[in-house]
Amino acid sequence: MYCIMYSVYRILRAGRNTYQVIQELERHTVRGTGGGMHEKKIGIVGATATVVGFVIGTSIFVLPAQLAGVAGPAVVMSYAIACLIALLLCLVTAELGCRLPVNGGSFVIVAQNVGPLPGFLIMWTMVIAVAIGMAAVALGLANYLAALLPGIAPQITAIGFITLFVGLNLVGLRTAIWSQAFLTAALLCAKGLFFATAWIPFTAARLSPFAPHGVLAVLAAVVPAYFSFGGFSVLLEIGGEVRHPRRNIPMAIAIAFVLVFAMYIAVPLLLVGGLPWQQLPALAAPALTLIEPVAPDWLVAVVRLGILGGAVTAINAILLGYSRNLAAMARAGFLPSLLARSGGPGGQPQAAIIAIGAVTVVSIAAGASVTQYATIFVVAFLAQQMFLAFALLAVTSRGQPAVLSRGIAMASARLLIIVSFALLLAAAWSTPGMLAVTAVVMAAGWGLFMLRQRRGGADGDE
Repeated sequence: MYCIMYSVYRILRAGRNTYQVIQELERHTVRGTGGGMHEKKIGIVGATATVVGFVIGTSIFVLPAQLAGVAGPAVVMSYAIACLIALLLCLVTAELGCRLPVNGGSFVIVAQNVGPLPGFLIMWTMVIAVAIGMAAVALGLANYLAALLPGIAPQITAIGFITLFVGLNLVGLRTAIWSQAFLTAALLCAKGLFFATAWIPFTAARLSPFAPHGVLAVLAAVVPAYFSFGGFSVLLEIGGEVRHPRRNIPMAIAIAFVLVFAMYIAVPLLLVGGLPWQQLPALAAPALTLIEPVAPDWLVAVVRLGILGGAVTAINAILLGYSRNLAAMARAGFLPSLLARSGGPGGQPQAAIIAIGAVTVVSIAAGASVTQYATIFVVAFLAQQMFLAFALLAVTSRGQPAVLSRGIAMASARLLIIVSFALLLAAAWSTPGMLAVTAVVMAAGWGLFMLRQRRGGADGDE
């Protein structure tokens, strides 16, 4: 399998010099999105909060309950497998983030080391998919707030929060980062209270039978479960704004992984041990249903606010990170130059932020389920991380890695390619409809790329 994927990589990489865009992109490593000299604003606290806030969002309380209907109590194993895959992604991200700390880093890294076409296709698909995935986060939040907002449709609440945080990111980067740090701290405190209380109704007998639908169901749940781990690569998208990236990017990823691993094993275990797993998929707010009978009202209210903070941090991190990718592709000429326009005190890519928010609003209006939104995101993200691994192989073949040893870097990249491809096959088997949606988005990107090539847009003539 690896040999087949590597052959595809070599074919795609052969066209990497089609356009002379890489030099222009790399100049943005030391410049802001607006073209002026760039002031790096994100330190270790902001970087860690961005990753943790993205990864540990509302989905930690929503998605495990829905996937319990697929895998039963063995949903805990589905998340454990997803965590191991995420560890490979963390190693690849840490190495690449140190090698090329630039805004829109995933696009730049893949375009430079694999080719402009796969670089554009992967990031075009990823930006659309991450905007769709943000709909899952917003709807999860709306379901938890339904009791506090009677008479208001969850879709309206979700759209309201998307609009609010699009506005926050338009105000300025510093505001968004400090909001992220504060809300992440509140989120972790609320989750601590949840863990302290959720053990009370836990009964080991509810874990049997552990895998009522078999091993294949456990593996099938890994694909949507991996939705929760896409945030580990977000520092690649804002690497140009991280201070001391060689130190802060690996450290932030390491801290985030330890927190994420603990929480994404504990929460599914508490849910399936505290409530009958057959009932979990039908619950709009399973975490609150679990603790309400045993916790005082004030604690339930704090946990509800923590869930709100989780959704907010995830939405904020998506807008913060992937708007930079969209702007980077526009600066390179692959997308209309309008999307590269920046403004505000931090020179943030305002047009790109608005565009991502608009796609999310349309996705919410489409009315799909949280699991369907998550699967679309995961399919695109698996393709992205596979090409990031190919890029790391190319980087490692030319010189010594920045953080990892050569052996660990190459082994991590190869394993990530194999696992990503296997999960893509699993997604095609379990949810062919969602894979088809992603294929349509990628086909549209291919057509756009060819159109821009024919018009000379990718030469920067626009």
